[in-house]
Amino acid sequence: MVLGEYQITAGPLEMTIAGNTIFPDPETTGVGTIYAGPLNDFMVTMVPPIPDWRLVETDRMQPDWYWDAAPSGSNGPGFFISSNDLEIVTACTIREMPRFIGSFQTQAQDGTPLDHTIRLVMAWRGSLIGSWRFTAQTPNGAISGLRYVIFERTTP
Repeated sequence: MVLGEYQITAGPLEMTIAGNTIFPDPETTGVGTIYAGPLNDFMVTMVPPIPDWRLVETDRMQPDWYWDAAPSGSNGPGFFISSNDLEIVTACTIREMPRFIGSFQTQAQDGTPLDHTIRLVMAWRGSLIGSWRFTAQTPNGAISGLRYVIFERTTP
């Protein structure tokens, strides 16, 4: 149900640096594959190049999987649908939807490690939607980023 090729859309980036919010990147697109990894894990590969990362189905009772659709909403700026609207459209609660979480680390241009977390819900067959967050600690203070992300299957 999850394995396959995907078109990936990452919404505009909302970034906070030392308490100041900026919007440095517009919406971007790429491609990716969710494939079976060792021990039946789901693994994700994405282009532009990001290290392959493990995607794990997670406990549906976690409290932080709800979001709004405000221009700078809790799931990424410009996210087009709130969790309440998604529940109405799918006639299913967020807690009933398959939910996945993945994390990986990259490095900023200056070598600072960036910790990424992607949370996704399978709203309908072939579509995963959610948030992509990253955090880093630098000598100049904390950095965090948030954008929405949508995986749309391109293969049956």
